[in-house]
Amino acid sequence: MSDKLAGSDLAPDLRRRVASGISLVDYHGRVVILVEITPSPEPSFYKNVMYERSGSGVRAVEQTDYMRLFRRFTRPRT
Repeated sequence: MSDKLAGSDLAPDLRRRVASGISLVDYHGRVVILVEITPSPEPSFYKNVMYERSGSGVRAVEQTDYMRLFRRFTRPRT
């Protein structure tokens, strides 16, 4: 799995955060891969496409909608 992740098209920062959050869990005699991804300070792209979580899935974000997502990552200055 780590070889697949290392050769993936994920952004380098996202790839590092995913790799550091992988653990194996025994669940009723079976091994389950648990992946915990920590929040990012900025949006990430996959193969030059930005995705957004929508319910339990993800959807591609239209380029015209990027600014709405970028605003979620900006913090007000104090």
